[in-house]
Amino acid sequence: MTTEFTGDPLDNLAQSLRAAIASEVERALQAKPEFAKVLSVMEVAEVLHVSETTVRNLIREGTLPARHVRGRTVVRRADLERYLEGAA
Repeated sequence: MTTEFTGDPLDNLAQSLRAAIASEVERALQAKPEFAKVLSVMEVAEVLHVSETTVRNLIREGTLPARHVRGRTVVRRADLERYLEGAA
């Protein structure tokens, strides 16, 4: 089966990857009810399949909003979902 691309193949690939990642993240969030309101840096890294350092870089750059609560950095689920929508 051959797939025909309309437009730039790299744009098509990027769009497909974003959709797959968004789907995977949504599945992970639904499978783990403890992710309901806020996530730790480690949990965000797990959901996004990236390192904690990458998550901290996104937070430091202001790309991913976070808050500090009792000495912990947390990301609200709603902020993570908005980040993913913006990346799509």
